[in-house]
Amino acid sequence: MRNLILAGFLIVTIFRCLFIPTIPQGNREFQSLVVPILKRPQFNNNSIATYLNITHDVRNPKIFNMEAPFKFKINRELGDRYLYSTNNYSEAIINQSDSELPARLINQASVVMTFDAYTARMCATYTTYSIQWRPKSCYKDYIHNGSVVGKYDTVISICHHWLYMYGHQYLDFMSVVLLIPEQIRNTAYIVLPAKMEITRQLIELLGIPRERQIEVQNSDFIHANVLYSIVPGFCIDSVGELSLIVRSFLFRHFNLVSIKCNRYVLYNRDKKPRIVQNYPELCELANKTYPNYPWEKNIEQHDLKGSALYYASIKFMWTISGSVLGNIVYFQPFSIICEVTMKESNLVFFAVSSVYKIHHVILHLPNNKHFDRNDIVMNTTLFLKIMDKGVSLLK
Repeated sequence: MRNLILAGFLIVTIFRCLFIPTIPQGNREFQSLVVPILKRPQFNNNSIATYLNITHDVRNPKIFNMEAPFKFKINRELGDRYLYSTNNYSEAIINQSDSELPARLINQASVVMTFDAYTARMCATYTTYSIQWRPKSCYKDYIHNGSVVGKYDTVISICHHWLYMYGHQYLDFMSVVLLIPEQIRNTAYIVLPAKMEITRQLIELLGIPRERQIEVQNSDFIHANVLYSIVPGFCIDSVGELSLIVRSFLFRHFNLVSIKCNRYVLYNRDKKPRIVQNYPELCELANKTYPNYPWEKNIEQHDLKGSALYYASIKFMWTISGSVLGNIVYFQPFSIICEVTMKESNLVFFAVSSVYKIHHVILHLPNNKHFDRNDIVMNTTLFLKIMDKGVSLLK
């Protein structure tokens, strides 16, 4: 019996040595983090090893309490109007009659270190020995028909389906990369989540030069001896301490506290969806109704520094909900945002405004869809309603 036990112990030991990856030892702390098993990807490379069910390993996880420093309280107004109030800085007029809008907040995030791992540009991270992981920030099925196109020692990969959009660059991408310790960013490669020039500039700003930025196709995979990512994944709901970290970093780098805040902007998108068809009429109406303020049309920015300096100079902005609100990280405290949101609104930027001490007024249009390709004809009465509220905060 004793010999059988010893033989069994020997078999298990040999199995572990052959198939379980060796975790580097040293002055490190590890914590197991269970991640769900999904459909295994298929590669052209048939040499990929055994598929076993083990967990990710987390090295010195950075846990941030990202709960917003307020509770939403809702006071009913006339009929179908709601006043969402958080503190002295933010309040919103909501035009809807059926349900209240939720605000999704993340409670914590951890830096995850995975060994002998593969990662795709958008939605997949997995190891040869364990799992394929699709973060919650990517809700679509990923087509795993690509090849392993590169092998690196240390890689950072922030898998996120929507990072090809400008509005997600700061609070969904930059915020997460900032969680990765600086000593790792100084040597690691990073998988480019998008091909936009501003994405490359952001990564350079965080200490990762272009020669360490990896560009891959959607279906291709990168192998890393050590892979850094974040759990949980999120999608514009990193409200609280994490959003403050991003803002502080950008304000210091561009010295935004020295920027004079004196622009009064009426913003219209330059491409579908959600273009305001009667935008010229609204501009004329604003100039006629509020002649004491120098209203101007928005000036599109195409680089990081230009965006920082421009949006930090805005005192008042009226806008349709969209990527422009990603620039909220540059707005000065006590500036004013009047946002017209569509059916799918979840008050995320409104919550961020409260953390940043920005006045934020919201008009909700429940009959308009966020990704509807039809242009919006803005009701002038509702336009003046939200503008009245915003202008009153200037006095």
